[in-house]
Amino acid sequence: MPKVENAIIMAAGLGTRMRPLTNEIPKPLVKVNGKRMIETIIQGLRKNGITDISIVTGYLADKFEFLTNKYSGLKLINNPYYQQYNNLSSLYVARNELKNTIILDGDQLINNLDVLDSNFDKSGYAGTWVDNWTDEWIMHTDNNGKVVSCDRNGGQDGYRLCSVSKWTAKDSDKLRKLVEKEFNAKNYDIYWDDVAMYKYPDQFDLFVHRVDPNDIVEIDSLDELKAIDPSYKSIGQSDMFSKENLKKIDWVLVIIPIVAVIILSAILIGYPSESHIFLQNCRNFLTHKLMYYYLIVGLVFLLSTLFLGFTKWGKTKLGDKQDRPEYSTLKWGMMIFTSTMSAGIIFYSLCEWMMYANEPLVKQSPDSLNLSLTYSLFHWGPIAWSFYIMLAVAFGYMIYVTKNNKQKFSEACRPLFGKLIDSWLGKIIDLIAIFSLVAATATTFSMSMPLLTAAVKTMTGFGNIKTLSVTLIILVVAIYLIASVIGMKAISRLSMIAVSFLGLLLLFVLFDSGSAGFIVGSSAKALGNLVVKFIPMAATVENAQFTQNWTVYYWAYWMVWCVATPFFIGSISKGRTIRNVIFGGYFWGLLGTYLSFFILSNFGISRQISGVINAVKLINNGDSYADVIVMIIKTLSHYQVGLILLILAMIGLYSTVFDSITMVISKYSYRSLALSEEPSRLMRSFWAILFVLLPLALIITGTSFTSIQSVAIIVAFPTGIVMLLIVVSFWCSIVGIKRKKERNDREGNSTIFY
Repeated sequence: MPKVENAIIMAAGLGTRMRPLTNEIPKPLVKVNGKRMIETIIQGLRKNGITDISIVTGYLADKFEFLTNKYSGLKLINNPYYQQYNNLSSLYVARNELKNTIILDGDQLINNLDVLDSNFDKSGYAGTWVDNWTDEWIMHTDNNGKVVSCDRNGGQDGYRLCSVSKWTAKDSDKLRKLVEKEFNAKNYDIYWDDVAMYKYPDQFDLFVHRVDPNDIVEIDSLDELKAIDPSYKSIGQSDMFSKENLKKIDWVLVIIPIVAVIILSAILIGYPSESHIFLQNCRNFLTHKLMYYYLIVGLVFLLSTLFLGFTKWGKTKLGDKQDRPEYSTLKWGMMIFTSTMSAGIIFYSLCEWMMYANEPLVKQSPDSLNLSLTYSLFHWGPIAWSFYIMLAVAFGYMIYVTKNNKQKFSEACRPLFGKLIDSWLGKIIDLIAIFSLVAATATTFSMSMPLLTAAVKTMTGFGNIKTLSVTLIILVVAIYLIASVIGMKAISRLSMIAVSFLGLLLLFVLFDSGSAGFIVGSSAKALGNLVVKFIPMAATVENAQFTQNWTVYYWAYWMVWCVATPFFIGSISKGRTIRNVIFGGYFWGLLGTYLSFFILSNFGISRQISGVINAVKLINNGDSYADVIVMIIKTLSHYQVGLILLILAMIGLYSTVFDSITMVISKYSYRSLALSEEPSRLMRSFWAILFVLLPLALIITGTSFTSIQSVAIIVAFPTGIVMLLIVVSFWCSIVGIKRKKERNDREGNSTIFY
């Protein structure tokens, strides 16, 4: 009979479901009824004669170091992959410790020490019998107790898999080789348990080591901890108005935006005609007198990213020398695209070509419709993405190189202004960022919500447009609020569902329209035109009216909208070089954006050219863009499917975009909030509700298309100044650190700056 020689304890995870407790302490070190979970395991192992213990650490690894002094024979193994890969990586880094081994998680309670008995005869997992359905992994056995199948998505009438397993030396040797094989094959997202249970079950004879339900208690969340240890009941309560929490709030950055939004909404509702005239006058002044300001800002950001990417500065790593990317390239790219594009991309992809149709610059072209698509690719192309990418690099550098974790626009200007950021100047910069976010939300919702309303009306027959619009906005906020209360896992799933519906919509239109050939050919032609005409379009004003009406608006739109996303992109880019962030960001951003315009725009253009529907004439006769889009979709053979996919994709994208904007705005509401900390759910919910007031006011008053555009153009003026200051501050910081490194190298100083 084999005997357990050593133990491997998994303790690398983030423990996000137990925040805020795990903001400063790893989950296995959390005390339950006065005792640290991992120490109860260590002591139980030692009582069973198992003293050779390896703990795999990752998150806050230094917090475990005291254990090596407290317990002889205990060692720590660091997992550098813990943030980006699943726990396969933890067993991979500890694979050389596998022999006659017990493997267990460090965040559970072992109430019966017999579970850790060093004597065993066969490899297998501890399991407790369950009759009713559970979402835990369920093992099914034959009459001899051998595992014959395992339901990893839940089940019943089987043994719930517990995170305690024992492995003979023979099976450990096979497990080691297979773990290496899967890791080297870059199957990073699987659990290490998947190797024996699912990938190679025929190579193992695993048995259930039956235990009673109370023998092993796994604590997955803060609520489960509270149920076991009542002393934690007050932790994590979303009482934003407690005395302690009120001290953390930056009231200037909360009250001023609240008052401003309420006043603006009231003015728009009470004085719609006067509001329209005022907004139009402001827009005319900015677009006529300061047109080149917006164009120059766009060129500065584009050229700055290209210079960074192609020069020595691009080699700079966002993080320390040993840091590796936290996410695979595919996952990273998908996160960038989904965090930046709201439901507006569906609306504009379907109708922007119509918006340009009556512009003299476009009408005079022999191929006016393809030129319209070319301008769409221009306005949603490299310059648009340069705003996001340049700021993402600046924020990523601030977070991971200069180690400033405060996620505010003002902090990105600290290298330029120093301690002035702690005074009135910092407040002004942050207020500008907040108002930009409010304007971006109002613009996006107000422009594209009518399409969602028209689609729902077509499918349901509901007549009152304004009532339906308000209902849908409330529904979007409600979905987000529910997801927020459930937690990040629900939000993440909602995001994936939304992207899936968008992908299905594109595929459905491509193949059901019968215009796949035209779509491919027209897309290639428009892309070629863009390549040839990009520099003249970006650096000159071929037609002042068109530039004022559209290019200025789009640069303004991207300037106000990019306030929310760059912090997120920067935070997920740890371990990547600046060059990788820049060119990777362009690749994934343009790929997703252009696919949407290629398919949806060309679908509408094909209907216009073939005479199936004269969308341009309908717009000129007073039909709304939303109604015309629905008419175009109804030309599909199975248009009901297309409308359903459109509705689901738009609701999903609207709901998920609240995740990023409320997260950002909520962080501005605190005096100081570190990168690892999250705002309270109540604070995020509060901002989510406040954010819809201005869009509701614009929709209720029937504010015109141009007035909605004007909101973005006006707010973008001060935002552009702040963005330029951030770029200058970034260059001051990166050049200063480089020179400091070179000076230290000359002086023989061992300090290294990255």
